[in-house]
Amino acid sequence: MLSGTILGRMITSSRLAAICLLLSSVTTKAVEKPFHWQWRKMDDSFWQRPILRQMKVKNDDRVAIIDAVASSLKKDDGGLRDLGDADLYDLASNESYEWADLDGDGAPELITMTFGADTCGAVGNCILQVFRRHGTKLELVLITGAQYLMVDRSGTKPLLVLYTHESATEGDLAVYSFPRRSNATFEYHYNVSWAPLDGSGSAYSQPHLDTLPLTR
Repeated sequence: MLSGTILGRMITSSRLAAICLLLSSVTTKAVEKPFHWQWRKMDDSFWQRPILRQMKVKNDDRVAIIDAVASSLKKDDGGLRDLGDADLYDLASNESYEWADLDGDGAPELITMTFGADTCGAVGNCILQVFRRHGTKLELVLITGAQYLMVDRSGTKPLLVLYTHESATEGDLAVYSFPRRSNATFEYHYNVSWAPLDGSGSAYSQPHLDTLPLTR
């Protein structure tokens, strides 16, 4: 049977270990950096990327990718569902694209973006989609709209940062992460101000961000 002294030391050691674990957890959360928008690095030339019909892949793979993109466009609420299959296929074939590993598993996801009267707003803000490959199939994990974008790799996980232009002085910033085997997760949402809204002053030296609810 353990003596009272030894038992007391064991209990004290257990408590110390629990306290250390708790402090370690608190410390880890405390030092986690908040999101910092590297706005000068946003890509405003995605439209210059290669288009899907010109992908350097086997023709069957290219067709499968374009089919997946066209199918996702058909689900859009902006009127594309009224287009015929031939028009949707043409839109999909001419989307710009880029491969980027967004979930950190070493296998890149497909980012595509449309540019045209049917798929962009009056001030830009075109349809953007992200697909994850599963063998020969592509799974849609995000469909939204954006004007500029970037993949931020400065933190513990990749983030897709999307800016939507609203006016000369305002915009919308949406930030997504991509957990493995699931759809995109909305991480941050901000209203962006570039100058006083009442026009009383000159442009800010850097954008002002106001946190918004996680909706889009």
